[in-house]
Amino acid sequence: MVKLANGRFLLSYETAEYATGGAGLYYQMLDESGAAITGSRLVARDYYDRASFIAQEDGGYVVVKAQKEGADTLLSFQRFDADGAATGSETAGISLGGSEIASFEVTALEDGGWVVSWWGQEQTELGTAATLHLQAYDQEGNAFGVPATMGPFYNSGFSPLFFEHAVTALDGGGFAFTFGMSSGYELRYAGNWIYSAEGNPISWTPDLVDLMTEASEGALNFTTAARPDGGMIFVRRVAGDIVVEQFDGAGQRDHDAVTIETDLPNGAYAGPASFLKVTALAGGGFVVSWEGVQTSNGFVVSTGLFVQSFDADGNVIDHVVTVDGNGPAYIGEYDIIALSDGGFAIAWDYRTGPDDVDVLAQVFGATGEAKTESFLLQTQTGLDQIRPDLTALADGSFLAFWTDGANSSNAIIRGQTFGNPDQLIKGTAGADVMAGGIGNDRYIVNHAGDVVIEKAGEGFDTVDTSISYTLTENVESLRLIGIKGAVDAHGNAGNNWLNAAWVDVAPEAGTMIRLYGEGGDDNLLGSRYGDRLDGGTGADTMTGGGGNDRYVVDNVGDMVIEKAGEGFDTVDTSISYTLTANVESLRLIGIKGAVDAHGNDGNNWLNAVWV
Repeated sequence: MVKLANGRFLLSYETAEYATGGAGLYYQMLDESGAAITGSRLVARDYYDRASFIAQEDGGYVVVKAQKEGADTLLSFQRFDADGAATGSETAGISLGGSEIASFEVTALEDGGWVVSWWGQEQTELGTAATLHLQAYDQEGNAFGVPATMGPFYNSGFSPLFFEHAVTALDGGGFAFTFGMSSGYELRYAGNWIYSAEGNPISWTPDLVDLMTEASEGALNFTTAARPDGGMIFVRRVAGDIVVEQFDGAGQRDHDAVTIETDLPNGAYAGPASFLKVTALAGGGFVVSWEGVQTSNGFVVSTGLFVQSFDADGNVIDHVVTVDGNGPAYIGEYDIIALSDGGFAIAWDYRTGPDDVDVLAQVFGATGEAKTESFLLQTQTGLDQIRPDLTALADGSFLAFWTDGANSSNAIIRGQTFGNPDQLIKGTAGADVMAGGIGNDRYIVNHAGDVVIEKAGEGFDTVDTSISYTLTENVESLRLIGIKGAVDAHGNAGNNWLNAAWVDVAPEAGTMIRLYGEGGDDNLLGSRYGDRLDGGTGADTMTGGGGNDRYVVDNVGDMVIEKAGEGFDTVDTSISYTLTANVESLRLIGIKGAVDAHGNDGNNWLNAVWV
């Protein structure tokens, strides 16, 4: 998922409908809430084709494609405006050579340009030869700087070749080019170049090969991230542990190496290279994450996720943190993102049985402290839910997408906004699932199918709704905002606040807004129009507004509050009761025996005809 400058998103996904010819890479444009703006667009058809999306400053984007054409691979670019309309014509294909393309990457630069890098592999008389290529392009698709061609490198006999490389966009417009190649499970070549914003190499990290060959099993297990000061973070796996290196903008090491020991008490250790990640955080720190496995008698019995946080000075914070997995399971793919408040969110797919795969998430603070327990992204369990993809939003919340029904013929990509603690959580115009955290969350509910998820003890949470709605458990407050007619608002078993004070459109004649507290000791606040206020079984406080309000009193602890001159108000009660000030009428309804009904100092109507 790519975030555009105007707050919109591009969501890309692959299909495999070979029978109908629908296989390929597609994408859609989404608005700020995750709702689709455009339909699905095919961008790459063949399995060997590649496509990437580069955001531009004006809210538009560039699609960078590499397409197989006979024995050649052609690189092309097409620009689109902020509404997704193509502007200008697609560039003519630029040949990447006739070799087989491997490890193809497109990296966005700070100013809207991009870097294309790839390994080309071909068979020669000397064996398999691999050549590493790199070229930078500006916003208009013009090549600039010094292109890099490294190699060819040859394998050792019939041993397979393995490639790994990373281009890291650095603060200030430059980039780092890190690579490694192994043959026969032994590192053969490695390097790290730092390039200026003009695309010229300015420094070389001379001892990177030594760093990456400390253990053969860690030869290609590395990942990188940019620092806000123009430097970079280099993380690799060595002999089962994880080593963190940091370099300044000139490619020189400016911190001592830090080793993260992954032999944890529960028997977990660092997992495959593809699951080792480093994420730069908003406050200048960063977090290293990885997948670990737990074994018994030589067999893998479960896997888990682990994180280690670092502060802005590159110092380790506390200890390795285990991401909450709710018991033994097998973790597949995961995604981790930095949040705007300096913390981070992590989501993963989680197999608990042969056909049961869920997607979960958890939110952490900048120092690695858990701000939420793990929670489900989807509303149903026991389905094939995989491949979570997260994007941070400016208000501290995040947008999550995942694949539902991955092993079926009708897989669906689902998305939802999830809030960071103390944040506003908004869904789309459709039926959404919204989950909060430990803070005081506020939800926008505008569809009967919306679902709000909260856990006990996680703050004072509020739903703002324009429709009839019943609070789900562990949500404390409901506000009617933007309604256009009569609605019903229901609390839950807890102590709730139901508030209709923001209603500014009168219901049609003969209808009214109805507030039902249900269980608990509730606080109900009516609108400026005539409302029905029923606190439910607890000791409730009910305050009317303008208009002729009607109250239901069924507990000796119930309290009715009215101001002078605010309509002709009535209490319906099944118990002995005395009218409070500024309430005009009392009706005995549903009583089971003798009761006493008392008026107040005003002119009252006391009515027992329903007994």
